[in-house]
Amino acid sequence: MGGIIDITAKIAGQYAESDLLPTVDANVDFKNLRIQTVDYPQIDTFNLKSHINTGGKSDFSEASIHIANAEIRSAKSNIQLTGNVVGIENPKYNFRSNLNINLAEFDSFIPDSLARNLEGNIRAIIGASGTLPKDRSDSLVDYLMDNTSISLQINEVSAILSDSLKVEHFSTLINYSPQDTNEKEIQIDKLKLKSEALGVNLHNTSLSASISGKVSDPLHIGLKLKSFNIQNGSSRIAGNGEINNFETPEFHINTSIYLKLQEVASFIPDTLIKRMSGTVKADINSHGKINIDSIASQFLPILFESSSFDLKLNNIALVFPDSMMKVNRIFAHLSLEEDLLNIDHLSGAYNGLKFKMNASKIRNLYKAVLLNQKEELYVYTDVELGKLLFDDFKHLLTQNEKEIEIDTLAINDN
Repeated sequence: MGGIIDITAKIAGQYAESDLLPTVDANVDFKNLRIQTVDYPQIDTFNLKSHINTGGKSDFSEASIHIANAEIRSAKSNIQLTGNVVGIENPKYNFRSNLNINLAEFDSFIPDSLARNLEGNIRAIIGASGTLPKDRSDSLVDYLMDNTSISLQINEVSAILSDSLKVEHFSTLINYSPQDTNEKEIQIDKLKLKSEALGVNLHNTSLSASISGKVSDPLHIGLKLKSFNIQNGSSRIAGNGEINNFETPEFHINTSIYLKLQEVASFIPDTLIKRMSGTVKADINSHGKINIDSIASQFLPILFESSSFDLKLNNIALVFPDSMMKVNRIFAHLSLEEDLLNIDHLSGAYNGLKFKMNASKIRNLYKAVLLNQKEELYVYTDVELGKLLFDDFKHLLTQNEKEIEIDTLAINDN
């Protein structure tokens, strides 16, 4: 340890007045302090310029600490702080801090069970002001969030996590700021992250949202998604929405989806689909209210009565674990709104059987078929089937656990 510590103080008061404490007025300065510890990186420079006054009251309600500047520097990182605090029991505070942290400096101090080979840089600007309440219960977290703003820049962070999962090139800009409307604004921009093990290559990902309610009461928080954009390779999900009351969520969401199936194949177990290719494009609008205890029973009503979608499939090919099941060259344009399913076109091949459907409409599919209500089922369709070889399908037919023997029969096109 080395450097200069300069303290000048003035103490005023009368010893006979035992109910009052002397007033201390002091300047505390540290200049070029160097500190080396076992648990943290070496501090090359520690500078502090501050003023302390105990005030004139015995309860220290007028005591104050003013930090004109505090600076801590290591070889590759630094922290700066300015601010002041007045009072002890219910302190009024106002401070601003700038952090620039090089993660490689801290790699040897973090257990390998959490992360190793840390690289990258984190910059942050934190500002806070207010008066700490007497009640330091759960509401303290809400108070601090209502009076603190954070600007965070994460740049090229890479690490091997506890389960040997490697993540690379994690970068983003995050801004958090409380508003006069009692909402908290969150902005995430330019997020990117790569992990070959997970098949993730995020880029141009962003989120703009506002949160209402209290963190101490998470079930009644409201979340407004002004916009979101998630891009993995060339696949993309974007939209906006709103969710209120997580105890019985009420939601409204608009989403546009573009998926290149080869890029998302790693998220689907090989036991379901071995390979897939093609693209999916969908526009979805949905709203409703969900009871957490009965989500399954609410899915169909929300889908057919409170949702609409427009779906386009382009050259879809699916290879299943069962080699006898193969789907390829699927092209389609379908839309659903108010229990009316429109199929502009649908074509493809299943296990060699070609099929095609043009200009088809199905009305009341949900009410008449799925709910079995007294509604008229309206179907207009134009279907074409190609050559059908029973040998390609007889493996699907069983009787008394024995395959039915059927001679090959070809049904030709008209």
